[in-house]
Amino acid sequence: MSARLTVLSREYCHLCQQMIAQLEDLRGRHGFEVEVVDVDRDSALEERWGDKVPVLLDGEHEICHYFLDAGALEARLARIAYNIALQQGHVRRALCLDGIGDAPLFP
Repeated sequence: MSARLTVLSREYCHLCQQMIAQLEDLRGRHGFEVEVVDVDRDSALEERWGDKVPVLLDGEHEICHYFLDAGALEARLARIAYNIALQQGHVRRALCLDGIGDAPLFP
């Protein structure tokens, strides 16, 4: 199970293309998936987000907009990894991800 992030984008948006390219560079290291959604193809998204694109989302949680905030992304990915570890019953791994335990992250 890996994180699935969404980029709200526009076809003609250079900032959108820049954020998508930066995310592609980081995917290999962090192992997340990216879905790109064109807000102009969905009137509800266009109404909600307007000119605030690109927007990087984890579900409904906004990670950043306009420019990739690497610190915010890494913090969110750490939170996602922690939650996944807990859901899978890997309490020791979750404690290590939280900085509490001393067990190896991936036994």
